[in-house]
Amino acid sequence: MNNISKYMLSTHNINNILNNIPNINTQNITKKENSQNDYVNVKNFYSPNFGDDPLFWCIYISIHDVNTYLNHKTNIYQHGNQVKMEYIKKAKENKQLLKNHKIKYRDVEGNLSSDKQINITTLKAICILEHINLIFFTEKLWYRQKLDDDNDNCYIRFINKKYSIWIKDTEPEHYNILASRIIVDNIDKPIRSASYYKKDDLREMVIKLGIFSRDHDAVSSNKNRNSYTKSKLYSLVKDNI
Repeated sequence: MNNISKYMLSTHNINNILNNIPNINTQNITKKENSQNDYVNVKNFYSPNFGDDPLFWCIYISIHDVNTYLNHKTNIYQHGNQVKMEYIKKAKENKQLLKNHKIKYRDVEGNLSSDKQINITTLKAICILEHINLIFFTEKLWYRQKLDDDNDNCYIRFINKKYSIWIKDTEPEHYNILASRIIVDNIDKPIRSASYYKKDDLREMVIKLGIFSRDHDAVSSNKNRNSYTKSKLYSLVKDNI
């Protein structure tokens, strides 16, 4: 009887069990989960709040830092115009460099001198002039302008109609970002003609866009009679980018 008493649900044994339950640190678990999703954590991205050209200030912060940007908040428009004029001069001096990347100096000059906000072409031009690799992504697309492996990387995202710049010293997790985004060669014209793609490419794009899950009949093998045609898959992608 004495041998089995330690296995009985006596008051003494119940208290002993409760007192020896491992302490689970929920704070550490939450921190771990957040670290796995750093790339979507808004704390790692900074959205410029001063000035009317957030995309320009994103690349400005990448080249300088947030404090330098904030130091000019009282004269943000004058400083912005001054920096833009300097880029016009720099672009003029490096016309051939821009041309090598299929960017026209006149397009950059016109955008910087006349428009309220810079466009993607001018953003690419500034990155070229500053020798910075550009990674630009939206909720559905991923674009990269890689100049050199030794160059710094600038990560700018456009989500919920808002530009923001990655400000952490460590790189964001590429795999996690790319898992739900389509890689494009031209952010302004993200999709090519239907003949450019294979059916399997379009299947993957439909899955990444979240239109269908991987096990859905529409994106299953060709042997499945419910599988979508290449033309139908292409239409889905085009309508959802």
